[in-house]
Amino acid sequence: MERHPKTKVAVLSLPHAMSINISENGAMELGGFEGQFLQVVLEALEIEYEIIPEKENAFGHLQPNGTWTGIMGMMQRGDADLAFSHLTVTEERIRVANFSDVYTTTACVFATVMPENIKPAFGFLLPFDLTVWIAVLLTFCIMIVLFGIFQSKYSPFKIFFRLFANFSKQDSMPVDDSLKYKILLLTWLFFVTVITFSWSATLLSFIVEPIRDNMVRTFRELSKAVQKGTHKATFYNLSLPFLLNSEDEDLKRLGEIVVRNKWFVQASERGTGAQVGSRSVQAIHRNEAKLLFGNRDDVYISEDTLHVSPLAFAYGKTFCCPSKLNRILLRLSGAGLHEKLLRNSLLKVFLETPRKVETLTTESSLSITDLIGVFMLLGFGLIVSFVIFIGEVLFGNVFSPQK
Repeated sequence: MERHPKTKVAVLSLPHAMSINISENGAMELGGFEGQFLQVVLEALEIEYEIIPEKENAFGHLQPNGTWTGIMGMMQRGDADLAFSHLTVTEERIRVANFSDVYTTTACVFATVMPENIKPAFGFLLPFDLTVWIAVLLTFCIMIVLFGIFQSKYSPFKIFFRLFANFSKQDSMPVDDSLKYKILLLTWLFFVTVITFSWSATLLSFIVEPIRDNMVRTFRELSKAVQKGTHKATFYNLSLPFLLNSEDEDLKRLGEIVVRNKWFVQASERGTGAQVGSRSVQAIHRNEAKLLFGNRDDVYISEDTLHVSPLAFAYGKTFCCPSKLNRILLRLSGAGLHEKLLRNSLLKVFLETPRKVETLTTESSLSITDLIGVFMLLGFGLIVSFVIFIGEVLFGNVFSPQK
């Protein structure tokens, strides 16, 4: 067998994915599902190797002078023959190092803490959306006109109160012998019954399970929220080209805001989810998000993806056997080894991490905050009626005939 120099393998330490441990005899041991996968590949290559952790624990970025930092900088300088640690293949990185065949792909999603429950003052309006309320109001006005035509002895103002009483299940317009009037009244009563029961049933569900504050679910919604100044979004440098070069103006605008504010995930924060908050969103790889937040019910992981990127090994000109590496990756990918190691790691994290379940507070009685809107309307009505009463008194004293 042909002897080759010891292969220098550059790696990064990533929580749950890649860990580098020193054994009692001084040898480096790889842990995590990415570490286990690398160990299998190196053993299949049948080469002597040396594991070299990257000092800054960073993937690296291109500097203005054309040099790279991080693990890609090691490849550019020739400090490593092979590099592996969740390395994404990009156009810029291909100019620095060669890449093997893809062994898996990763999707860029985002994670954020679920917003808190809210109790708006006019929560009793929430069972219907604005369109339904407008439709009910227009129907009410039309029925006032129709009943005014069929019952000319009543003024529109009196018809208004009679019809409005139906919503509280009170007696309505008197029954008339006219067939067309009976059909109109029956239709109105059926409409009021359906609307009233629908509203009361839905209102009960809103009281039992309070609604949440608005939550972003897609990258476009995230962009609009960031533009309004209500949210902060942190991204990896790798994702910026997908934002800045997007044909979607909202995504392009989001990328410009991220660059201007320097909202980047720092190397020390990678794999920790430190930027994930109620109004702080972090772009993250889907597998990484599952490992970090799979046991947390209070964290939302988006279904929407910004991009899907291929993962591969990077190797330099001095690497001995790229063809053999590609054959090994092809067989391992066909066998689904990487996915199996990932599932095992997810199960391990699931069993070791206490599940953080969102606490739901069940109240035995309604508080003033649940009904504050109703009291506000009552107070407003009392003030208006009192003002009208004072006006009538003053009007009567001024314009009453003198005896």
